[in-house]
Amino acid sequence: MAACGPAHEGPTIPTQAGLPNPASVHCAGQGGRLDVRQDASGGQTGYCVFADGSECEEWALFRNECQPARVATQAAAPTSAPAIDPASPPPEGWEVYTHPNLGYSFYVPVGGEIETDEIDSSISYVGPLAGDGHWPWFGIAHPTLDDYHPPEDADLQAWLVEHTRLPGRLVGTRFIAGEAAIHTRNDNGPQACDDDRYYFVHAGQVYEIIVMHTAEEDWAVYDIFLDSFAFHQ
Repeated sequence: MAACGPAHEGPTIPTQAGLPNPASVHCAGQGGRLDVRQDASGGQTGYCVFADGSECEEWALFRNECQPARVATQAAAPTSAPAIDPASPPPEGWEVYTHPNLGYSFYVPVGGEIETDEIDSSISYVGPLAGDGHWPWFGIAHPTLDDYHPPEDADLQAWLVEHTRLPGRLVGTRFIAGEAAIHTRNDNGPQACDDDRYYFVHAGQVYEIIVMHTAEEDWAVYDIFLDSFAFHQ
Protein backbone atom coordinates (compact mmCIF):
# COMPACT_ATOMS: atom_id res chain seq x y z
CA MET A 1 0.00 0.00 0.00
CA ALA A 2 1.58 3.24 -1.10
CA ALA A 3 1.02 6.42 0.86
CA CYS A 4 -0.49 9.28 -1.09
CA GLY A 5 1.44 12.51 -1.57
CA PRO A 6 4.97 13.44 -0.55
CA ALA A 7 6.24 13.08 2.99
CA HIS A 8 7.13 16.42 4.63
CA GLU A 9 7.59 17.45 8.22
CA GLY A 10 4.88 19.63 9.73
CA PRO A 11 4.29 21.28 13.08
CA THR A 12 1.41 19.05 14.20
CA ILE A 13 2.35 15.75 12.56
CA PRO A 14 4.74 13.10 13.93
CA THR A 15 7.92 12.58 11.95
CA GLN A 16 7.93 8.82 11.34
CA ALA A 17 9.22 7.86 7.90
CA GLY A 18 6.64 7.80 5.15
CA LEU A 19 4.02 9.89 6.94
CA PRO A 20 2.52 12.55 4.66
CA ASN A 21 2.15 16.11 5.91
CA PRO A 22 -1.64 16.61 5.66
CA ALA A 23 -1.31 20.39 5.21
CA SER A 24 0.98 20.06 2.18
CA VAL A 25 -1.13 17.23 0.76
CA HIS A 26 -4.30 19.28 1.25
CA CYS A 27 -2.69 22.25 -0.53
CA ALA A 28 -1.97 20.12 -3.60
CA GLY A 29 -5.45 18.65 -3.48
CA GLN A 30 -6.98 22.12 -3.58
CA GLY A 31 -4.99 22.95 -6.74
CA GLY A 32 -2.31 24.96 -4.97
CA ARG A 33 1.48 24.99 -5.16
CA LEU A 34 3.52 24.81 -1.96
CA ASP A 35 6.01 27.67 -1.52
CA VAL A 36 8.31 27.33 1.51
CA ARG A 37 9.66 30.73 2.63
CA GLN A 38 12.44 31.52 5.07
CA ASP A 39 12.35 34.53 7.36
CA ALA A 40 15.28 36.57 8.69
CA SER A 41 15.72 34.26 11.68
CA GLY A 42 15.95 31.17 9.49
CA GLY A 43 12.48 29.87 10.28
CA GLN A 44 10.51 28.31 7.44
CA THR A 45 6.80 28.63 6.69
CA GLY A 46 4.89 26.91 3.90
CA TYR A 47 2.38 28.86 1.81
CA CYS A 48 -0.17 27.39 -0.57
CA VAL A 49 -0.23 29.56 -3.70
CA PHE A 50 -3.15 29.33 -6.13
CA ALA A 51 -3.32 30.04 -9.87
CA ASP A 52 -5.23 33.29 -9.33
CA GLY A 53 -2.39 34.66 -7.17
CA SER A 54 -4.14 34.20 -3.84
CA GLU A 55 -2.34 32.31 -1.10
CA CYS A 56 -2.81 30.82 2.36
CA GLU A 57 -0.38 29.67 5.00
CA GLU A 58 -0.58 25.90 4.52
CA TRP A 59 -1.75 25.02 8.05
CA ALA A 60 -4.32 27.84 8.04
CA LEU A 61 -5.67 26.37 4.79
CA PHE A 62 -5.76 22.88 6.30
CA ARG A 63 -7.64 24.15 9.39
CA ASN A 64 -10.04 26.11 7.15
CA GLU A 65 -8.93 29.41 8.70
CA CYS A 66 -8.05 30.52 5.16
CA GLN A 67 -10.08 28.88 2.42
CA PRO A 68 -10.22 30.34 -1.10
CA ALA A 69 -11.45 27.06 -2.54
CA ARG A 70 -14.99 25.84 -3.14
CA VAL A 71 -17.49 25.25 -0.33
CA ALA A 72 -20.43 22.92 -0.10
CA THR A 73 -23.79 24.63 -0.50
CA GLN A 74 -26.39 21.95 -1.25
CA ALA A 75 -28.62 20.51 1.45
CA ALA A 76 -27.38 17.49 3.37
CA ALA A 77 -29.25 14.18 3.26
CA PRO A 78 -29.60 12.27 6.54
CA THR A 79 -27.91 8.92 7.11
CA SER A 80 -28.44 6.14 9.63
CA ALA A 81 -27.62 6.15 13.33
CA PRO A 82 -24.38 4.48 14.49
CA ALA A 83 -24.27 0.69 14.79
CA ILE A 84 -21.80 0.65 17.71
CA ASP A 85 -22.60 1.48 21.32
CA PRO A 86 -19.76 3.82 22.44
CA ALA A 87 -20.13 2.47 25.99
CA SER A 88 -19.28 -1.08 24.89
CA PRO A 89 -15.74 -2.50 25.14
CA PRO A 90 -13.60 -1.87 22.06
CA PRO A 91 -13.32 -4.67 19.48
CA GLU A 92 -10.28 -6.92 19.48
CA GLY A 93 -7.26 -5.02 18.21
CA TRP A 94 -8.65 -1.64 19.28
CA GLU A 95 -8.20 0.52 22.38
CA VAL A 96 -9.92 3.55 23.91
CA TYR A 97 -8.49 7.08 23.87
CA THR A 98 -10.06 9.64 26.23
CA HIS A 99 -9.29 13.35 25.97
CA PRO A 100 -8.03 14.48 29.39
CA ASN A 101 -9.82 17.84 29.39
CA LEU A 102 -12.80 17.76 27.03
CA GLY A 103 -14.14 14.41 28.17
CA TYR A 104 -14.64 12.71 24.81
CA SER A 105 -13.39 9.29 23.83
CA PHE A 106 -13.11 7.09 20.75
CA TYR A 107 -11.66 3.76 19.65
CA VAL A 108 -8.39 3.55 17.71
CA PRO A 109 -6.42 0.56 16.39
CA VAL A 110 -3.69 -0.68 18.72
CA GLY A 111 -0.17 0.26 17.65
CA GLY A 112 -0.67 3.87 16.56
CA GLU A 113 0.19 7.17 18.24
CA ILE A 114 -1.83 10.12 19.51
CA GLU A 115 -0.36 13.57 18.80
CA THR A 116 -1.79 16.59 20.63
CA ASP A 117 -1.52 20.20 19.45
CA GLU A 118 -2.60 22.49 22.29
CA ILE A 119 -2.06 25.64 20.21
CA ASP A 120 -4.44 24.54 17.46
CA SER A 121 -6.75 22.66 19.86
CA SER A 122 -6.51 19.47 17.85
CA ILE A 123 -5.31 15.90 18.12
CA SER A 124 -4.29 13.33 15.53
CA TYR A 125 -4.22 9.55 15.60
CA VAL A 126 -1.47 8.17 13.35
CA GLY A 127 -1.77 4.47 12.67
CA PRO A 128 0.99 1.89 12.33
CA LEU A 129 3.28 1.79 9.30
CA ALA A 130 1.50 0.10 6.38
CA GLY A 131 3.73 -0.30 3.35
CA ASP A 132 5.44 3.05 2.85
CA GLY A 133 2.87 5.09 4.78
CA HIS A 134 0.98 5.19 8.07
CA TRP A 135 -2.67 4.13 8.22
CA PRO A 136 -5.26 4.91 9.40
CA TRP A 137 -5.03 8.66 10.06
CA PHE A 138 -7.74 10.47 12.06
CA GLY A 139 -7.86 14.10 13.17
CA ILE A 140 -10.14 15.87 15.64
CA ALA A 141 -10.11 19.68 15.79
CA HIS A 142 -11.99 21.99 18.15
CA PRO A 143 -10.42 25.46 17.65
CA THR A 144 -11.09 28.30 20.06
CA LEU A 145 -11.75 30.73 17.19
CA ASP A 146 -15.09 32.55 17.13
CA ASP A 147 -15.96 30.85 13.82
CA TYR A 148 -16.15 27.56 15.72
CA HIS A 149 -18.63 28.85 18.30
CA PRO A 150 -21.90 29.56 16.45
CA PRO A 151 -24.96 31.00 18.20
CA GLU A 152 -27.24 28.41 19.75
CA ASP A 153 -29.96 28.96 17.13
CA ALA A 154 -27.59 29.00 14.12
CA ASP A 155 -28.00 26.61 11.20
CA LEU A 156 -24.64 24.82 11.26
CA GLN A 157 -24.31 24.30 7.52
CA ALA A 158 -25.21 27.91 6.74
CA TRP A 159 -22.83 29.12 9.47
CA LEU A 160 -19.91 27.08 8.15
CA VAL A 161 -20.52 28.18 4.56
CA GLU A 162 -20.77 31.83 5.61
CA HIS A 163 -17.43 31.56 7.43
CA THR A 164 -15.78 29.49 4.62
CA ARG A 165 -15.29 26.53 6.95
CA LEU A 166 -16.93 23.84 4.79
CA PRO A 167 -14.64 22.73 1.95
CA GLY A 168 -15.32 19.88 -0.43
CA ARG A 169 -18.35 18.09 -1.82
CA LEU A 170 -21.29 17.64 0.54
CA VAL A 171 -22.13 13.96 1.04
CA GLY A 172 -24.84 14.02 3.70
CA THR A 173 -25.04 13.73 7.46
CA ARG A 174 -23.99 11.09 9.96
CA PHE A 175 -24.73 10.76 13.66
CA ILE A 176 -21.60 11.24 15.77
CA ALA A 177 -21.78 11.44 19.56
CA GLY A 178 -25.54 11.77 19.29
CA GLU A 179 -25.32 14.79 16.98
CA ALA A 180 -26.13 15.04 13.27
CA ALA A 181 -22.75 15.78 11.70
CA ILE A 182 -22.34 17.33 8.26
CA HIS A 183 -20.22 15.07 6.02
CA THR A 184 -18.05 16.46 3.21
CA ARG A 185 -15.63 14.73 0.84
CA ASN A 186 -12.44 16.00 -0.81
CA ASP A 187 -11.33 13.93 -3.83
CA ASN A 188 -7.81 15.20 -4.33
CA GLY A 189 -6.53 13.02 -7.17
CA PRO A 190 -3.63 10.55 -7.39
CA GLN A 191 -0.99 12.95 -6.05
CA ALA A 192 -2.75 13.77 -2.78
CA CYS A 193 -4.75 12.05 -0.07
CA ASP A 194 -8.52 12.05 -0.34
CA ASP A 195 -10.31 12.86 2.91
CA ASP A 196 -13.75 12.84 4.50
CA ARG A 197 -14.70 15.45 7.09
CA TYR A 198 -17.48 15.67 9.66
CA TYR A 199 -18.74 18.80 11.44
CA PHE A 200 -21.04 18.93 14.44
CA VAL A 201 -21.69 21.11 17.50
CA HIS A 202 -21.42 19.99 21.11
CA ALA A 203 -21.87 22.42 24.02
CA GLY A 204 -21.51 25.40 21.67
CA GLN A 205 -18.23 24.17 20.12
CA VAL A 206 -17.86 23.06 16.50
CA TYR A 207 -15.94 19.80 16.19
CA GLU A 208 -14.26 18.79 12.94
CA ILE A 209 -13.31 15.14 12.45
CA ILE A 210 -11.03 14.30 9.53
CA VAL A 211 -10.54 10.83 8.07
CA MET A 212 -7.54 11.02 5.74
CA HIS A 213 -7.07 8.12 3.34
CA THR A 214 -3.29 7.87 3.59
CA ALA A 215 -3.07 4.30 2.27
CA GLU A 216 -6.23 2.30 1.66
CA GLU A 217 -9.84 3.39 2.18
CA ASP A 218 -11.57 0.93 4.48
CA TRP A 219 -14.91 2.07 5.85
CA ALA A 220 -15.25 -0.99 8.07
CA VAL A 221 -12.34 0.50 10.04
CA TYR A 222 -13.51 4.11 9.76
CA ASP A 223 -17.03 3.24 10.93
CA ILE A 224 -15.70 1.77 14.18
CA PHE A 225 -13.80 4.99 14.90
CA LEU A 226 -16.65 7.32 13.96
CA ASP A 227 -19.40 5.36 15.73
CA SER A 228 -17.37 5.07 18.94
CA PHE A 229 -16.91 8.83 19.38
CA ALA A 230 -18.73 9.89 22.56
CA PHE A 231 -18.77 12.55 25.28
CA HIS A 232 -18.73 11.58 28.94
CA GLN A 233 -19.09 14.97 30.67
